[in-house]
Amino acid sequence: MTRLQGKRISKRTVDALPVDGKDAVYWDAELKGFGVRVYPSGSKVFVVQCRSQGKLRRITLGAHGLITADQARRKAARTLVRLKGVDAELPATLAPSTRSIESTPDPDDWSSEREAASPVHRRVLSRIVRRFDRSVMSNSHRATYAECLVSELLAPDWNPPWRKGHDRAPWDLQHPSGTWMKIEQSALLRPWPRGQGFVRRQTPRFDIAPPKGIWTIDDVWIDKPGHHAHIHVFAWHGVDNGSVTDQREPDQWQFFVVPTSSLPEDQPHVGLDGLEEMTDAVGYQVLRSRVDKVVAELQARNAED
Repeated sequence: MTRLQGKRISKRTVDALPVDGKDAVYWDAELKGFGVRVYPSGSKVFVVQCRSQGKLRRITLGAHGLITADQARRKAARTLVRLKGVDAELPATLAPSTRSIESTPDPDDWSSEREAASPVHRRVLSRIVRRFDRSVMSNSHRATYAECLVSELLAPDWNPPWRKGHDRAPWDLQHPSGTWMKIEQSALLRPWPRGQGFVRRQTPRFDIAPPKGIWTIDDVWIDKPGHHAHIHVFAWHGVDNGSVTDQREPDQWQFFVVPTSSLPEDQPHVGLDGLEEMTDAVGYQVLRSRVDKVVAELQARNAED
């Protein structure tokens, strides 16, 4: 572990941390388990690390510049209390407020907003859930579901840009290191619009056409053709087994993780055969490690360039 030589993590100490050719983590001298991870790209991310239920866990709190050091410190304290309970080693400045830390709503948790919403709003949300809660979904609903599924499997390291106010970003998930991800999906079955059962999708295909421009976070259109995500994740549901088929089950999905630079440039779509030529599919249990591997390869390649 690299300590900050008796220093407390603050904006000044984080700004002064060196950037070299490999990842490095610097740990706070006051709050045990609270640190800053520095990427070769120059990105600096607040993290918290502790052992919980026999496993060592490291959780990303947010990028330096998006949240302050004090915000990250409070979030680290809440995380330590949640994971370690009374065994959390909090400094004196934080220990007296353990009860308030436990009861303070997490800004990433929308349940408190939901509880405070009007009864009509809660009923609207229940209707939305019922529309999505089907074993075979429409293409538009399945696209949203697949995006949320991948986001959940990669949380908390990857987050959708709309959480930071960028609702029209040309990527679906972003990593504090500055890596962006696009998620595409397809399925073998889709609901027949007139209620006549299911129809088999004859040619599964995924959209890989590069956008012609980008909407900024301020809703300004910029003509900038080309891909803007660094990684593409293709989610495929190919189960066709009567009542067993259920697109809500994570273990029925397969995922292809492909660097955007590996996609063919002369075609708007790619099929399963094309994806299988680029990489092998993985299940949801292995998705995180596969994404981490591809990100590491991209960072190593960028460092060489």
